[in-house]
Amino acid sequence: MFIHLGGNQMIRLSDVVAIVDAVGAVKSSSSIPFPTSSVEEVKSFIITTKHIYTSPISSNTLLKRSQSGLKVVSML
Repeated sequence: MFIHLGGNQMIRLSDVVAIVDAVGAVKSSSSIPFPTSSVEEVKSFIITTKHIYTSPISSNTLLKRSQSGLKVVSML
């Protein structure tokens, strides 16, 4: 399954390690060096096994998307 991060970015859900709120991550004294430029348009960081992605979508919305799964729609 894939998760849409906004814009033209989609990644495999199985590669996601964490979804982090951008404001909290930049303000915290975390040992992970999150990018600080253009933070006003970045709402969340998505940490995968190989990259850190930025997203204009809130971490709560991304979490809900990741938990929603596939829904079957009947076309009868």
